[in-house]
Amino acid sequence: MQKFEYATLVIDSTGLLTTKLDHNVFHTRLNEYGADGWELVNLLSWTLNGDTREVTAIFKRPLSS
Repeated sequence: MQKFEYATLVIDSTGLLTTKLDHNVFHTRLNEYGADGWELVNLLSWTLNGDTREVTAIFKRPLSS
């Protein structure tokens, strides 16, 4: 049976009065995880009053034997 390991990446929004996710940082980090063999399996977005406060990416990759 295949076994996996899991990792999470949390990206917070920036700004005091407005909340904006830095898409360039998020894109770069996703590519770094992918280059290390991680597969994105889920993405969670936390919002408050319609503003994105945090995005959590969940990854998995096969465990090496």
